[in-house]
Order: sequence, then structure tokens, then C-alpha cells
Amino acid sequence: MNRVLCLKNNSDITIQQYITMDDKSRALHRGNLVCIACGAKARFRIVSAKRKPTFSARHNDDCILTIKRWTAFRYLL
Repeated sequence: MNRVLCLKNNSDITIQQYITMDDKSRALHRGNLVCIACGAKARFRIVSAKRKPTFSARHNDDCILTIKRWTAFRYLL
């Protein structure tokens, strides 16, 4: 995920905003981040050589960010 909702101040936070925050600001947001679609608790995923910075969450079953949509394009490949 590239965006989350912070429950502390009810604002959207992008991954770019989060990685540019100082440690004190990150600590204030930690534990208050949720998925913008389903409200599942979210956390920051640490950057590695193989992975870009992102947020992750254990989404609810009906979260629109994880529901697979049918598309005709997958049959055209």
C-alpha cells in the first residue's frame, strides 16, 4: 500500500511523507495507522535491497484493495 490513514489526527499519509518524517514524528504515528479502505491495522515495511518502502496490513476479507476483479484482459495475453 502507498497510503494509510492515521487515526491520531485523521489524515492520509503517503509512503513518501512517512519516509521523510523524523524518528519522533514516526513514533507518534506508529500504532495509529490503518488501511484507508477497510480500517485494518497497518505498519511500515522496512526497505531492503529487493523491496521498496510500503505499508502492509492484514486486510479484512471484503477490503476493496485486495478483492480480485474479473477482467477480460487476462485472457488476451
